[in-house]
Amino acid sequence: MLPEAMVQRAAPALVQLEMSDRLAAGFLLGARGHVVTNFHVVANARRITARRGEGPRVPVSGVVGLDARRDLAVLQVPPSLSPLSFLPHLSIALGDALVVPSAHGGLPWQGEVIGTHGLGDWLRVYELGRELPEVLSGSPLLNTDGEAVAVATVTRTSSGQTTLALPIRYLAPLLAGDGKAGLGGLQAGAGQLRRAVPSHRLSVLESSSAFGLQNVVVAIDEALNVGALAYNTGDSTACYQIYEQVALHLIRARGDCPGVLQALREGLQRASEEESDSARAWALRDTFDGIVDLVQRWFRAQASFQEAPRGTPLFIS
Repeated sequence: MLPEAMVQRAAPALVQLEMSDRLAAGFLLGARGHVVTNFHVVANARRITARRGEGPRVPVSGVVGLDARRDLAVLQVPPSLSPLSFLPHLSIALGDALVVPSAHGGLPWQGEVIGTHGLGDWLRVYELGRELPEVLSGSPLLNTDGEAVAVATVTRTSSGQTTLALPIRYLAPLLAGDGKAGLGGLQAGAGQLRRAVPSHRLSVLESSSAFGLQNVVVAIDEALNVGALAYNTGDSTACYQIYEQVALHLIRARGDCPGVLQALREGLQRASEEESDSARAWALRDTFDGIVDLVQRWFRAQASFQEAPRGTPLFIS
């Protein structure tokens, strides 16, 4: 845990962003009135006010820089005397303890880096082993020396909420803006798509390997961890490409799960019939969710079968 003095030193840089329908977190970085947050928490906002602690609310006057693909936004407010410093060379490693300081004197949040996810050469994020409240998405993550090393982002996958750390070095090109661009740049319309998750009978998994099914679920969760982040930040094309690559990889690698391979082929066919990458991404997300649900039901049925007395009928759907 960080020494209390370090937490208190970072707290004045924390900012609460208030919009008409939600609250979000951010933090002051550098001496020019730059507020860093996640893109997805401010996307579509037409008016934003920023508040430090119990201080006055000030309007966010513009956008300094955006990187929707990496889920980062830098906004403009009047210059402050209490920003965090920008040290882009700082690194993150597995096992590191990262801390979100509290703006109101409470206990800081702390999570350990338990994994890393790559999205090509342009993005590497770090997974933390503890859930961060969604209202704190966009907060700074400090290392044990009290230095800001990452921006926290909260995303959701089929297995629940995931907390990720976006390395602070990705902010470097965003901080060069003059902050005069209006909030119109945050408008990112995202239409609501109808879900169509397939419901499979357990018999689909006849002749499947338990080991293979476990690997299928691991691969799907890995895809959702990274793909959902890309989609939430407005990059539906990257999301679709991630899902498609994982589906094709499983088809090549998991010949011990023929029913899963057929479900994946059907999902790829449905995706190919859609007219946009966003709709294609959702078609494959529905495919993945249907497969994960099926595998989970299959394992529960296997456990029930093993526990049942000999001669007890086992009814499966």
